[in-house]
Amino acid sequence: MRKMKMDEMFKEMKTGFMYSTVINNAMNGSTPEIVFVIKDYNHKVKKMVNKPYANVRASIEDNGTVSGLLYLVQFGSSDKNIYHSWFDKTIQLKELSHFLNQKKVAHYFVNEKNQVIDILLIPNSLIEIVHKYLQNVDPLWTIKEFDTLVYETMGKYKSRLGLWEYITKNMAS
Repeated sequence: MRKMKMDEMFKEMKTGFMYSTVINNAMNGSTPEIVFVIKDYNHKVKKMVNKPYANVRASIEDNGTVSGLLYLVQFGSSDKNIYHSWFDKTIQLKELSHFLNQKKVAHYFVNEKNQVIDILLIPNSLIEIVHKYLQNVDPLWTIKEFDTLVYETMGKYKSRLGLWEYITKNMAS
């Protein structure tokens, strides 16, 4: 994760995706926090922020060589408003540790013109799963091996909705 200003990040982001980054929260004594930035078309962003309901899922995925933390969030009830982000503790250990101290997680909504439309704070329900992910001792792996895990997982469930349903089913069991 290279350092850049938020507006630079917005310009580099593709529309329809969610990225994570670390910011220093001035309201919390400049404590570093993970935030998510959702960039999508203005009409879609406005629909999501007008119904500020968020549902969160997370899962530790493993293929025997690599493990990753998958975070999904759904805004409103539309299957089209599911976004995801992956975390690799071998290169994001410091960033992931910030989750353990956050009471809320900020989600920035940005339109295709790179304008922040709204910021939604939701309770941090990731503390337990992040702690579990970080406590496991794993061998080091390469970025290519991690990318293989992501591609295998995404291919297995075909879509973000497929991932959502898989994680929801496993949460209940």
